[in-house]
Amino acid sequence: MPYFAYGSNLNASDLKAWCARQRLPYPLGAVIGRAWLPDCQLVFDTYSGTRRGGVANVVPRMGHAVPGVVFKVRKHCWRVLSIKEGSPGFYAQCEVSALAENAHGVTAPLLCATYRLEPSETFVAQSLAYLRTITGGYEAHDLPLEQLHLAACDKDKPLPLFVYGTLQRGRRLHSHMEGFEFACEAVVPGSLRTLTVLGI
Repeated sequence: MPYFAYGSNLNASDLKAWCARQRLPYPLGAVIGRAWLPDCQLVFDTYSGTRRGGVANVVPRMGHAVPGVVFKVRKHCWRVLSIKEGSPGFYAQCEVSALAENAHGVTAPLLCATYRLEPSETFVAQSLAYLRTITGGYEAHDLPLEQLHLAACDKDKPLPLFVYGTLQRGRRLHSHMEGFEFACEAVVPGSLRTLTVLGI
């Protein structure tokens, strides 16, 4: 199964240095592509003595998406990742469905494994060194930095919502958009399909 990385493991130098100190093999193989974890938010909500501050976590949150990268994992190296993440005592491994880009820029759902913590409502400030480590990983993989910067400052900014049917202005269900502020008209690539749902 592929691995979705969203924190310090995006930074190859940091992960290689940890592996060298632990005398363990580097666990990550080829990059499958950039990816996004839909309806999840990046937060810093748990203290780590090793990192001397808050560490990255993903929590369920409608309207958000966490950028990351999907990797292949080298043979017999899931054990290395679990040791690195302190799993199962600290981070826990779980399955997620990420929206991953392929080599042609096409995005499709992909079942992956990742690691996350039990969510907490408390913001824990991260150390500057740890934040620089994650930022370096984001930059190395050309990931957008906005969500990382917002999480680092404990700020909340949901992604814009694109609607294309009866939720549009002047359409039958537009009243359900109460509380949303119109931003602009937009287009997305693809073709519109009409589906018929049959009762069972």
